[in-house]
Amino acid sequence: MRVILLTMAVCFFFALFGGMIGGFIFLSGLIVGCTQYLAEIIKEKKDKNTIEGD
Repeated sequence: MRVILLTMAVCFFFALFGGMIGGFIFLSGLIVGCTQYLAEIIKEKKDKNTIEGD
């Protein structure tokens, strides 16, 4: 019985730890994606402004 509980505890710990790492990777990827998206929008606005200025 102890071996089963120990195995379950280890599996739960790894699942929790893996979930935390996965969530961190997902969040960092989301932040990087958003910043790149915003940078593209800002770049397009600057291009439009320079074209209109000319």
